[in-house]
Amino acid sequence: MQRQTSAFVSELVLYATSVIKASIFKDAPLVASVHPFASTFQEHLLLDTPRAAKARATINRWVAGINEPARREIRQRLLAPKNAESSRYAFYELLAGQAIKKLVGNVVREPAGLPSRGNPDFAAMVRGSQVVFEVRTLEEEMPEAERKGRAVLHELARIRARWVVVIDWAACVGLQGIRLAAMRQAVTAHLEASTQNHHFDIEIGNARLVGDAYRTNGEMSIIQTRIESSWSPGVEHIRRAVEEKARAYRELKDAGIPFVVVLCTDDPLIDAESLCTALFGDSMVRVELVDGLPLHIQEGLVNFSGCLTPNTKGTVRNTIVSAVWLLHSHLSQNGWTVQLAAAHNPWAANPFALTDQRVAEISYVRDGHAVEFEVPSDEPGFEVR
Repeated sequence: MQRQTSAFVSELVLYATSVIKASIFKDAPLVASVHPFASTFQEHLLLDTPRAAKARATINRWVAGINEPARREIRQRLLAPKNAESSRYAFYELLAGQAIKKLVGNVVREPAGLPSRGNPDFAAMVRGSQVVFEVRTLEEEMPEAERKGRAVLHELARIRARWVVVIDWAACVGLQGIRLAAMRQAVTAHLEASTQNHHFDIEIGNARLVGDAYRTNGEMSIIQTRIESSWSPGVEHIRRAVEEKARAYRELKDAGIPFVVVLCTDDPLIDAESLCTALFGDSMVRVELVDGLPLHIQEGLVNFSGCLTPNTKGTVRNTIVSAVWLLHSHLSQNGWTVQLAAAHNPWAANPFALTDQRVAEISYVRDGHAVEFEVPSDEPGFEVR
């Protein structure tokens, strides 16, 4: 009861502080609408709607207790004009901090004085011991040509005119090096000088934008063709993220401090099973053929590709990372609903196991040198307000 009362008082103080302090979104340029299929996380966050306003108020409350330089840094990342991905990374860092706080109690943002080269995102006292948390947002991994193509499409979608254009991507030349601002200016000028449906081939520096333009009765975004694609971060991306964080914080191992990597993603294809595969290996089947005996097939095995499991010689690869959490979220009526899958490292030098009914835990059982893992069947989730 005392802990609940203390938590309530803390939330009340943060709410009061968030009301007194100027919002980190003060004077931010709100948008009336976003393109249905060429929009960014930042644009959705800055929508001039009640739902987005509530999201901004919630984020503002999260940063109420942070010092002014840190608030300015978060604002800069959330509102970065030429880096919309920065907004998503900053949001997930804040959300992860709130999720950690919900599960283990008060957290310290960017703790100082730790024996590590890296600058961790959070630390918390759990059962009398300090635990360090580092957040990493998993981004889509795609060919650079497609990444630039998305940027071109997004820039074109910002143009509003009495035209709809259909880009002939195969006929375009040099889009990889095209300057987006120059492209927008050239396309706008071209359409303003046109009067009827036509095929166009616009030269922009060393690039050429090719397609067809169709006159419309009302002003709208000139891009009305749906082009959707998604590149899942993938198992290998999870492995690299965990390995990179382990290298940056290897000193925590000798200091006896548990280290947790929190991976954030909005990709529905990345789940607890993906996390288990990345950390502990790909599933495989062992087939035994013995003369005079029936064929024997042994399932439920994994190979040695996991970034935490020992190699073929039995040497443990990673004893630095104590656990890896995978965080998904979506905005609900009362706040953000967080789904968290947690995998504990059986070979960690400094173990950290969080058992909580709100968390989907990848469990394991030791049998001698063998370790058996079990992926949870569901991810219950909890609300962060």
